[in-house]
Amino acid sequence: MRILGVEIDRRSPEQGRYRRVSVRAVALGLAACVVMVVAILAVVASSAAGREPAWWTLAAHDPATVGRLAERVENAVVSEIHRGREDGQEWSVALSPEQANAWIADRLPKWIDHGAGKHTEKPEVRVWFERGAVLVAARLGDRQRIVTATLRPWIDDDGALWARLDGVAIGRLSAPGGAAWAGERLAALAPADALGAEAPGADDQRLLAALSGRNALLDQPVIDLEDGRRVRLAGVRVEEDRLGLTWVTERR
Repeated sequence: MRILGVEIDRRSPEQGRYRRVSVRAVALGLAACVVMVVAILAVVASSAAGREPAWWTLAAHDPATVGRLAERVENAVVSEIHRGREDGQEWSVALSPEQANAWIADRLPKWIDHGAGKHTEKPEVRVWFERGAVLVAARLGDRQRIVTATLRPWIDDDGALWARLDGVAIGRLSAPGGAAWAGERLAALAPADALGAEAPGADDQRLLAALSGRNALLDQPVIDLEDGRRVRLAGVRVEEDRLGLTWVTERR
């Protein structure tokens, strides 16, 4: 109550002490809850990071048939590339995750061995297709965790092929801001003066710069044929479970 404008506390000293103890207990309880929530989130995050992406098993290949499927895919694509066509004719091929992963598992290592040597380390890599995006995942590091990069490919108005890094995940744990952070790191690793065609490691530097979104992956995505023609990649379309590539066969 108030007497002459002065607030008088009519509670006993014991009541005031109990009130102070009660507030302290609530504060300690809230702090303990926060610590528990953080610990639980850390455990969940660690578990998610250690788990395979949901599509990883779906993208697995059958060791008994992967070789035959990979060879059929490569032969079919090579046959379409060399097929006789009118100048300027447009055509398309489409790949499923099963076909793409079979080729990656069986044929890609042989191409790498041919170009870089048989002792080149080759991590396990799988891909998956979502609308507008290609997911590329690999087992990396001593703990063999699966790191996934989400790439968004497109052809610009000048005919250049771009493939921007749009997301990064470890296992099933998406890294918030991971794409922006990775883009900054990639850009730092690919200085502009290292992008000359004759510079040491120029291909690696250009790839890093392309993933960071600083330049195109390929300025001219073309395949020159021995008969004087060339095949130019004119469009990339990524749908659910399907990668579509549109090409144009033309005279050089």
